[in-house]
Amino acid sequence: MRFSPFHDTNMIPLIEKAGKSILFLRPRRFGKSLVLSMLENYYDIAKKDQFEDLFGHLNIGKNPTSLHNSFFILKLDFSCIGAFGTPQELQMFIPEDLMDENLAVDTQKINYISKLPIGETIVTELGQKNTCIEIEKLKARFGIEDLLLDHSKDRQFIASYLYYVGALTMSGVTKTGKTALRIPNLLMKSLYIDRIMEILLPDPAIRDKGKMAAEQLYTRGNIQPLCDFIVTHYFKILSNRDYAWANELTVKIAFLTLLYNDSLYIMDSETEINRRYTDLTMIIRPDKRQFEIYDILIEFKYISLKEAELTGEVARKMDQIELYEMQCIKSNMESAIQQARQYEKALNQKYTELRLKSFAVVALGFDRISWKFLEHEC
Repeated sequence: MRFSPFHDTNMIPLIEKAGKSILFLRPRRFGKSLVLSMLENYYDIAKKDQFEDLFGHLNIGKNPTSLHNSFFILKLDFSCIGAFGTPQELQMFIPEDLMDENLAVDTQKINYISKLPIGETIVTELGQKNTCIEIEKLKARFGIEDLLLDHSKDRQFIASYLYYVGALTMSGVTKTGKTALRIPNLLMKSLYIDRIMEILLPDPAIRDKGKMAAEQLYTRGNIQPLCDFIVTHYFKILSNRDYAWANELTVKIAFLTLLYNDSLYIMDSETEINRRYTDLTMIIRPDKRQFEIYDILIEFKYISLKEAELTGEVARKMDQIELYEMQCIKSNMESAIQQARQYEKALNQKYTELRLKSFAVVALGFDRISWKFLEHEC
């Protein structure tokens, strides 16, 4: 499936004629980031080889301006800068907590949706990598009567509600003419991730144990406590749920919900490296590098019990040596290691002073986890 990833491309020639200084105003969550992303991809010289894939099916791709893919793009993100205070205070301001009152309200809206009959499935799906929700069209009107009187609460209702409250944004139009919606940014994604963890681990004491196990990974480089917790708690729950999309993405969600920490890390489960996407990277924020924590890279693989020709009971009784000797474990582990090595090299070229700990993780059904730490190559 190919999305028409950008809208307003017809405005590009007009923008180029408008002058060098352009003030672009739209209400909160009305597609400003999407338009800027479109312009970034259109003008970035580094994206020249991708121009046909991104814009070739659009009119602007068939009739491009002379300036396309001709600039070095410097992308600046001011979303973490407070818009108040003196110029000096603005320059020094770095928020310790981005969970403001607006986000608290957003959390309530996501919680409301997750409690609807199909809401939990949709929220969990949206927490996955590169996932969009597709609907025929947005509801034309959406008010209090819809919330109180519309008893259908189908995908169109849920997607429209999340869109109008700013928890989803336009992603484009599919080849079959459907509207595609996605989570607008990583901060909003953290709210979805938090809700997924609350759904799967409703006991706060258990969630705290999971968070402490996750801390062992990024403070000591020890992934075993986290794997043990996921097998003991998450897998027990997931094995009782009928998730048609059960694969390495499902396993990744289990790790991601526990590891998500955007106060210390640039959290991105979709970091693009050489036109491919890593499964999970945690890059220490520049203003947090004084702390004794590690950058983290994890590559996941998933093997179904059917593929391994095992039952869950047999898999649970096998010792770790027996697991590592299975051919399907060996081949998937080797594949994960090779991919992680490629990403590791690219990350070290992209970032300076990384304290990187890299891991390959292979899940056997929702019963066992095998992992390997990638020793640094000389």
